[in-house]
Amino acid sequence: MRFVPRSAFVAALSVAALWVAAAACASDRVTSVPTRATTARVPSPTLVMQTGDDRPTAGDCPAACERRRARDRARLERAAAGLTYMSESDYAFDFVIAPRRVPPHATLDEAAFRAAFDVAPDEPVEVVSLDSFFARHIEQVDPADEWARALVPRYRALKRTVHAVTGTTRVYRVGRIAVRCYLVGTDAWGGLLGLTTTAIET
Repeated sequence: MRFVPRSAFVAALSVAALWVAAAACASDRVTSVPTRATTARVPSPTLVMQTGDDRPTAGDCPAACERRRARDRARLERAAAGLTYMSESDYAFDFVIAPRRVPPHATLDEAAFRAAFDVAPDEPVEVVSLDSFFARHIEQVDPADEWARALVPRYRALKRTVHAVTGTTRVYRVGRIAVRCYLVGTDAWGGLLGLTTTAIET
């Protein structure tokens, strides 16, 4: 029988211990990588708004609210796609949500609208009906204008969609000359949302 010297046996044990330690370190490095489940969720920058005060903002919105607003936005944008509001210049319809919420159970009137959109006190606001706003594209279309008449069903559908999504029957017109028009209503979370466009009136 051949005997292994004691020094060689000790050296072999040392090498084995080093291999075990190296494997343990590698395992620690792998398991310390954060997984998707432990990574913090970053809020959407389109809904979180810094306002500089403690009033409720449109960003104070739970997951169910975000999903509902995403669906409402998709419906409105789909109905408005390719359409413009015609005045002295034509402007597209864009989705809008006010930076501030309407207080619970509050009536959506001019004062609530001004507060939600931070409209300056000296800036004029005119409230018109949804029907009168769309009249130039539906009831008042020139019978000789085939292109305009062909778009009447689309504008009718857009008006129905705005009312179905926002519940509004009014349009808020803000400013002079370049008049900003807001077709908005409140949702279940107090958000004031809908569509906006511009009418040029010199």
